[in-house]
Amino acid sequence: KRTMMVASLLGFFAMMASATTVTSVNMVGYDTQTVTNTQEYVLLGVPWVDVGGGNTDLASYLGVNMPDYTEVLLWNGTGYDTWTLFGGAWYDPGFAPGTTPLAPGTGLWLHNAAPGVFSLPLAGEVNEAATVVMNLQPTFNLVSPAFSADMSLVGDFDWTNSADYDEAMFWNGTGYDTWTIFGGTWYDPGFSPADRTVAMCEGFWYNNKQASAITVTQTMPY
Repeated sequence: KRTMMVASLLGFFAMMASATTVTSVNMVGYDTQTVTNTQEYVLLGVPWVDVGGGNTDLASYLGVNMPDYTEVLLWNGTGYDTWTLFGGAWYDPGFAPGTTPLAPGTGLWLHNAAPGVFSLPLAGEVNEAATVVMNLQPTFNLVSPAFSADMSLVGDFDWTNSADYDEAMFWNGTGYDTWTIFGGTWYDPGFSPADRTVAMCEGFWYNNKQASAITVTQTMPY
């Protein structure tokens, strides 16, 4: 069990706490998220593919056993696309019924609109791809590990295309712990060379300070 404190970018959302139990059995991944009535926003990541292969989606990954008006907020580069659960079905930002693909390595916000406690079982097929390439646009990108394991910021991601002073921002409960890359080396918030473990299903912000998009490759850690 681990405790993760989560919040949205630059104070857009209130921060709440989340207790997560993670297991992996054979080729199926599981993550049980307990959402309490003190949690309004919960940050999640997508480490799996759909059963049988391909991207998972909202209905497959999150299911529909949550209170009406539960929302998922997906970062689009300048704001959020909001999907809403109602009557056992997901509705798009225009409130038309549907779902949307979720690629491994995607970060997302779950908004618990109704006070109460519920258990959110997440499941999918273990991603067996050798690598996953992330396309990171200028400024902020909401990402996560693309594999069902904790990952090393230094060892499991290829940051060759990153520029000096690009940042990886991790919520610590009251603000962000910001790792900065310089000269190809990651530095912790005290600007000492350091690695950081990125937990399975832990989302984080990558701040691409370049004027154009870059690619960053995650390598399977198992």
